[in-house]
Amino acid sequence: MPSEILLFQTASGFQKCYNSVFTETPETMKKNAPKSFEEALSRLESLTQAMQGEMPLEDALAAYQEGNELVRYCQTKLAQVEQKLQVLDADGLKELNLESDE
Repeated sequence: MPSEILLFQTASGFQKCYNSVFTETPETMKKNAPKSFEEALSRLESLTQAMQGEMPLEDALAAYQEGNELVRYCQTKLAQVEQKLQVLDADGLKELNLESDE
C-alpha cells in the first residue's frame, strides 16, 4: 500500500495519485498519452509540483522521464501549429509574423 498520496489538477478537478502513477511503462504511457496540448501542459505542471515535494528517487526519475515525453509532445504540437500559421503569398509560402511592430 503506498504511503504517500499526491493530488494533481485535471480539467475535471483534482485527482488522487499514488506514487505508483510514476512507474508507468512505455506501453501504458502511450495508452495514457495526452489528448491535447492543454492536457499535457496541465500534467507537466502537476509533475513539477509533485517533484518539488519529497519523492522517492525512483518515482522522481519516472516523473522526470514522463515530463520529458510531455515536453516533446508539446514541442511537436507547437511546431505543427507554427507550420499551419504560414500564409500563401504571391511568391509562395512565407511565415506569418505575429509579433507587433510597436
